[in-house]
Amino acid sequence: MPSFIKNPSKFLRVITILTLAFMLCCGLAMVIFPIKPFWVDEWRIIYNLKFRTPGMLWGTLEYMQQFPRVYLHIFKWFTSLFNYSYTSLRLPSFLVAVCTVLLCWRLMTRLYPPQNIFRYLFILVLVSAFPFTEYFIQVKQYSMEIFLSLVAIWQLLTLLNIPAGGIKPFTFLLLCLTFAAAPFFSYTYPIVVAPIYCVIALRLIFLYRSETPSKIKSIALMLLPLLLCAISIYFFYLHDVKQVMADPGMKDFWGFAYMHGFEPGKFAINVYQIFSEVGSGDLFAIIFGIVGLSAFFFTIWRTVTSVTKGFPNENEYIRCYAILMIIVVLSLFSAGVLPIESRLIAFTIPSILVMIIYLLHHMHQTVKLRLASIIIATILYLGVTGNVFTTYITEMYGSEHYKKLTIYRNTEKAIIYAQAHNMPILITPYISYPYENSWDYPSHDMLPGNWILKAYPAYNARQALPVYPIPTLANAGKCFITLPPQIQQVMAGDGNTYHILVRQ
Repeated sequence: MPSFIKNPSKFLRVITILTLAFMLCCGLAMVIFPIKPFWVDEWRIIYNLKFRTPGMLWGTLEYMQQFPRVYLHIFKWFTSLFNYSYTSLRLPSFLVAVCTVLLCWRLMTRLYPPQNIFRYLFILVLVSAFPFTEYFIQVKQYSMEIFLSLVAIWQLLTLLNIPAGGIKPFTFLLLCLTFAAAPFFSYTYPIVVAPIYCVIALRLIFLYRSETPSKIKSIALMLLPLLLCAISIYFFYLHDVKQVMADPGMKDFWGFAYMHGFEPGKFAINVYQIFSEVGSGDLFAIIFGIVGLSAFFFTIWRTVTSVTKGFPNENEYIRCYAILMIIVVLSLFSAGVLPIESRLIAFTIPSILVMIIYLLHHMHQTVKLRLASIIIATILYLGVTGNVFTTYITEMYGSEHYKKLTIYRNTEKAIIYAQAHNMPILITPYISYPYENSWDYPSHDMLPGNWILKAYPAYNARQALPVYPIPTLANAGKCFITLPPQIQQVMAGDGNTYHILVRQ
């Protein structure tokens, strides 16, 4: 009998470590070497980082962007130290992703014993989900939001453990600091932390009724971090979220994903979508949709039957938290406050996985359902592991990537040459390929290539070389003669090709 059948947990552990190592190595390579060009949404954030002062970052950002302002300030401070180089722009999200992997592994070992053959799904599904693979090293905030969804579970586990064994001073200080700081780094963290208040309230009821020694002290220690968090969320709302909520452009853009008045059909579709978007690709979207929904209803049923008896262990509370997370999301969606879209609800993935693993483990413990649980788990393991490998291989070797990389490299060389010779640049929207024709915000000057070229790491904001947008290269000559007469030569290009025009 093959060894992996005799000891599946050991085999799955090796596969998981190899998959994570491959992913992290790919990410590190893309951080160190400029082999992953930025895309138009990243250019929008980079432009704000380079050309807006720290004070201006608290106001409305250019090009319809939103980003937690404290996090954005730290991002700007760090990248400005390295003159907004390629590596400095990629590194913060990568480091957050590494922390996500490490914390996810730690939580996995905390929640599930080694003999649970489904536990590695907790980390493999998370890193293979579209929001993680897509925003792994991007100049966006989504990797931080995924990380903080795991931090919230750690926070809950730490709070739950206080009555049982107390808490070390350093751990308690760290707990208070994370509760106080986390709201300023994520627009979704207030949603993530909301179910914690409900779960802790339930825990305090059971604790108050018990005969636990020093229960009043335990209650105080559990409430203080939550109080700090509530204060932070209040100030975060006043100085950041309130501005985002008042931005009509964001609501217009995400209008398709909002609920406009309660629509039963749309509600049902989006309930399914919350679970299906954990999977990548049509097939695994269906699988996760069905398995996730089944796990959700099964976990509700089991939790309701347990709550009247008092939860016997922390895992019961974590499952309660997972249920409440989905209920909060559905409530906000029904109220027309939260749109349902994969990157905007990426924080639900850990909660969904808690329920899926619980369902599979229960099936495995039931003789008649054991084979079914093994089949489902095998499909999931193969799918998510394969997706991690294929995603990064395809991204690095696909024809689309080659086109974007060619544009990035040619433009970088053109910028360096033009700056060395103090030569203005004429640029077409094709520099934003494949978004050169995507006028998604007609009321804003979104796509003319001049601002994208200025966002390039090679462009020196202090030198402020003039850059002019032109519709096509064929119009370069006509545009050139309209420039001030002292400009004797310019660099004209479309991202892919560049040439020099000299005034006759």
